[in-house]
Amino acid sequence: MSKGSVKESDLRAFWSSKLSGREYESTDGRIVRVKFPGFENEEAGPDFLNGLIEVEGLEISGDIELHRLESDWQAHGHHQEESYQNVILHVVLQADGPQAETIAGKRVTTISLAQNLGERLPSLVELAKEEREWALPCPASPPFEEIHRILEELGRERLRKKAARFKEALGERGDLDQLIYEGLAEALGYPKNKGPMAELARRLTFARAREEPELEKLTELLLSEAAKVKGWSSLGMRPANLPRPRIMGLASLVFRFREEGLARPLLAALAEPEAPTLLPRLFTVKGLIGPGRGRVIAINVALPIGLVTLPEREAKLLAIWEALPPEPMNKVLKRMRKRLLDHLEGGERLLKRAHLQQGLIELYQRYCYLTLCGPCPIRAASDLKGCSLEDP
Repeated sequence: MSKGSVKESDLRAFWSSKLSGREYESTDGRIVRVKFPGFENEEAGPDFLNGLIEVEGLEISGDIELHRLESDWQAHGHHQEESYQNVILHVVLQADGPQAETIAGKRVTTISLAQNLGERLPSLVELAKEEREWALPCPASPPFEEIHRILEELGRERLRKKAARFKEALGERGDLDQLIYEGLAEALGYPKNKGPMAELARRLTFARAREEPELEKLTELLLSEAAKVKGWSSLGMRPANLPRPRIMGLASLVFRFREEGLARPLLAALAEPEAPTLLPRLFTVKGLIGPGRGRVIAINVALPIGLVTLPEREAKLLAIWEALPPEPMNKVLKRMRKRLLDHLEGGERLLKRAHLQQGLIELYQRYCYLTLCGPCPIRAASDLKGCSLEDP
């Protein structure tokens, strides 16, 4: 691999590895020490969140963005996006100017990997790709039943966290239909257009959108409003996931529920015995929103909303939660399958239910991403005395 063949995904692999934690010289001659590269962001916005760097002795925390070229910052429009205003470090392969600036005009410290690492960069990238934490099997090996129990508990905790966020948002908005509408928009935009879709739903509210008597005109209205929203991404997406069809899907859902609203049919579906299969179907639109995305909406919107609005029925809602079919595989689930499940007898069964998948995602975000084996419940349930990436 030559420097010229290094892709942005290769840069992400390098940056998320322990190899990125070193000292660099910025393009303006300052010493930058990377103390924590940040959490890799699977959604819209900067590539890494909540990183920690030290610039000439001063610690700074914030987000980190990666590009092949320094000029990509401006070419991608990040200088006009509020979601990039907390970026503290711009990591590029080649520095070709101009220096990145946030929407507020703050200049962003930039380091060039080619300038700092030279001919070593391709070999470091290859090493990072081989040694990514999620590519290594977990050395802890508790029984299947213990892992199942842990994932159930973590899945419930994750559901309650989602419900808490919806409850807080409902307190701010006071409009359940609007809250569900924004949740639908975010779920349809996941992962790369989650932010822009939510912004679109705030700009053109459900109350306004439901007044449109024709689907074609409603779709045009949403697309027109979407043109005013910054930050849309189309890179590396399948055609069905592009912004336009997802916006058309949102328009179809608004049109479907324009008379009775969104809250009433959602809560009615939660009361049905067939709720685990009925909920995903409620939010599918032929040719625009498939069953997989319908399941994502049921997991991330319908059940958390149910816990907020029907707290007295928590036990029944949790039973629905545990009966929901799985969502489509994503990057985190694939990583956790490789890390934890591939060498576990019957491990694939843990991917067959949505609540266990959610437990895997919570396990990854809490422990596996940062290799926090000490407090990890998987380690505690195992006979292993020590747990680290260095264990044989």
